[in-house]
Amino acid sequence: MNDDRIDPAGAGERAHAGDDASTADASADRARKLDGQGPQGPQDELLPFINNFHDIFTSLGVIILFVGLAVGAGQAIAAYAGVLGETGAFLSMMGSGLVLAVIALALSALLVGAQRRILPGIVLCLIVVYNIAVLLVIGFELIVGLVTGSSTVDAIQAAGAADAGGEDDGIQQFTIETIVGYLTSLPAYVRLYPLVFALSFLAPALLYYRLFRLPFAGGLAGVGVGLSVIAALVALFPELALVYLPALGLAFGAFLFLAGLVFDMRDPGRTTRLSGTGFWLNLFAAPALLTYSVMIANSGWTLTEYFDQATAQAIGEEFDVTRSAVVTLIVMGAFALVSLLINRRALIVAGLITTGTAIGLLVNESGLGVPVVITFTLVSLGVIVVVLGAAWVPVRRLLLLPFPKTGFMARLFPPVTILE
Repeated sequence: MNDDRIDPAGAGERAHAGDDASTADASADRARKLDGQGPQGPQDELLPFINNFHDIFTSLGVIILFVGLAVGAGQAIAAYAGVLGETGAFLSMMGSGLVLAVIALALSALLVGAQRRILPGIVLCLIVVYNIAVLLVIGFELIVGLVTGSSTVDAIQAAGAADAGGEDDGIQQFTIETIVGYLTSLPAYVRLYPLVFALSFLAPALLYYRLFRLPFAGGLAGVGVGLSVIAALVALFPELALVYLPALGLAFGAFLFLAGLVFDMRDPGRTTRLSGTGFWLNLFAAPALLTYSVMIANSGWTLTEYFDQATAQAIGEEFDVTRSAVVTLIVMGAFALVSLLINRRALIVAGLITTGTAIGLLVNESGLGVPVVITFTLVSLGVIVVVLGAAWVPVRRLLLLPFPKTGFMARLFPPVTILE
């Protein structure tokens, strides 16, 4: 090993060269694990959130430390609430959030930047994102109070009271029109609140990813980008966004999935932090993709159709449970096929609960008892997962036969290697 710290003429240095090499190798191994590497092959889809038990041990210490700091800050603010006043309490909350975020960033420099600890990095990333987001949202609320002379809560309550006043009995029918009417009656700065929340979430996630290149932070940043776009559409076009909410939800999941594909295609061998970021993007994409795919397949592309279906059920029309369950299973089958092709199990794992529900509904339609339904559902899910786990590589090899082993398609659908 070429190490400038070793003196070729020093016997003592040569005696310790092996130890230095071992230490360097261990450090390099930690760095590779943060990148998603390891001794396994790409078919193993390494989990980019833990190195070893020391990560768990350190993460527990981080959690205990920050819970203690947060409780202490909360007690201090509560104790002086009468002296501080509402504005003072808000400023104190912003100050405590900033201090906690700075402490978390300093610890991240040690645990993530220097020691490449993954799980503690995820915990610290969440602490940083939460505290900076709270700081930014409270700051926005203070600015709103200074400019308008009232709080967001007052504006929401006033709009709700005005909206309810139009009904003689004080009860309104829950429809798209009433919801849109309520949203449009809100002041513009209140309608911007979802966008403020989304941007306040996005900014610290991007900061953390920029500083430490933690794949989890990259996944959070992707979620923040998608939520910010949707929030902007809700603020600018509330009626259009609300009516087409299922389509927007599906587009959100598709955006995360495609972003994950882009990262995976840059690292088809699953050996760097790029594939780790792709893992988190796929994991976050799966629930949105599955939920809104099933919703659209059962009810249509608009929320109006979904409400119409709910109204029909409320007045006694029978809902086709079997059709819904079959549609869910077909969607999950498509998810499984895509997962096999791109070599990502995250899509399947995220849909296990929905798949189990669909199987349970189908079995329940047969008139069997609850214990039988539970048993059949769990056994079916177990068989599906075990079969996929055992036959993952041979099934992938079979599915990938029509696709080339090099070029763009090989990056999109990583071929099965001889090591697998």
